[in-house]
Amino acid sequence: MTAHVEAAFMRSNLLWTALLSVGSLIALSGCSNKPAAAPAAANGEHHHHVHGPHEGELIEIGNEEYHAELLMGDNNMVTIYVLDKEGKQPVPIAAEPIVIAMVVNAKPVDFTLDAKPQEGDPAGKSSRFESTKPELGVALANEEAKRELKLKIGENEYKTPFPHFDEEGHHDHK
Repeated sequence: MTAHVEAAFMRSNLLWTALLSVGSLIALSGCSNKPAAAPAAANGEHHHHVHGPHEGELIEIGNEEYHAELLMGDNNMVTIYVLDKEGKQPVPIAAEPIVIAMVVNAKPVDFTLDAKPQEGDPAGKSSRFESTKPELGVALANEEAKRELKLKIGENEYKTPFPHFDEEGHHDHK
């Protein structure tokens, strides 16, 4: 082979190798319908599991200082667990009711969830809150309703908007 043909052959091999590498990276980074359980990515993006320890939907509180786990039960009963920044361990807070403030059909309405301490929660504190009012479950099912979780953790008050979750537990991306 001449030097010219050999150089062209090498450039062609390098080009194909580069194209295959880029194609592989694109294929491996594609979107999946499975919940992510990956640690923080190198680019600073944060990914965490979608469900909490009770298989409920996670809501970020603050700058991911805490999480709340939302569960819908029988007869539209709603339970919220207050969890740590990883969304795994309970965080007992003052056993005062927490609020889900909503705007449903252009009308504001507040729903309170009462403290229902779990075993291991210290006296006067709770990491679990419940509402047995079926109206809350119905309101949360309304895709168009705006929703905000209001609670106090220590001295800090948090107002956290959160999305509608569909039947499969996915956030609506509206």
